[in-house]
Amino acid sequence: GSKGVFARSFSLPMRTFIVLATALVSTDGESALRPEAVPGVVLRTKQIAGVDVHMAKSQESMGEAESDPILSWILRLDPASSDSDVSGVSAKVQAAGADHTLEGHPSEGGLSIVVAKARESQLEAVLTEVGRTVRYVEQDVAVYAMKEDFPSSWGLDRIDDRSGLDGSYSGSGASGGSGTHVYVFDTGIRTTHDDFEGRAIPTLESLGESVVVCDPSDTSCANDQNGHGTHCAGTVGGRAYGVAKAATLHAVQVLSASGSGSWSGIMLAMDWVAA
Repeated sequence: GSKGVFARSFSLPMRTFIVLATALVSTDGESALRPEAVPGVVLRTKQIAGVDVHMAKSQESMGEAESDPILSWILRLDPASSDSDVSGVSAKVQAAGADHTLEGHPSEGGLSIVVAKARESQLEAVLTEVGRTVRYVEQDVAVYAMKEDFPSSWGLDRIDDRSGLDGSYSGSGASGGSGTHVYVFDTGIRTTHDDFEGRAIPTLESLGESVVVCDPSDTSCANDQNGHGTHCAGTVGGRAYGVAKAATLHAVQVLSASGSGSWSGIMLAMDWVAA
């Protein structure tokens, strides 16, 4: 087909930027980097088999119907780990009965992570076996598209001068950003929009369950059905008001049409871009 899981078809260009147009926020827009700001989320760190495990929710909040529910976990290995180290931990997680695992690619410059859907009892069995190979574990958390607190023109007006606002945007000219590749992590991009002049490319879908690489000619892949990602991409490199009007824009969908995604989905997308 036109999509492949974790295929790699090109190397990372010299001038590359990632635009992460998402934030860890609650439904009322507060930052979830302070977990207490998110209703129902409790920050607690405990040790399992001598490894720190950062919990985003207490199991009590999951209800009493299931005492050991299947949760999504991000296992962080040492940054110096190799692909084989990551694969070894992933294999042990699968052997313990994990429902699903995805791996980072540190040997190619990506992240030393394993994302797994497993019960806490299964996680404990794995950590007991691998010991300090895993530096720490995070429970996966939800992310949402950022709310805009300023008029849409505020940012453009602010960045074209060293300080202050002057009510105008001068921009970088028609050739600004030429040769630069920008990966927009958001709800996708409507790459067929005239404002992008053919410079927007379907690139990647990373919505938690898998990482799907787009065929650059498949405009249905990483396609924006929300509007947030296309708006952000227009600010980055659109013909009319883009900051870098000649940049190549890569659609990386980490948020669904409803504007929600996961921290693991973002991390796996970062791994793919870096590797």
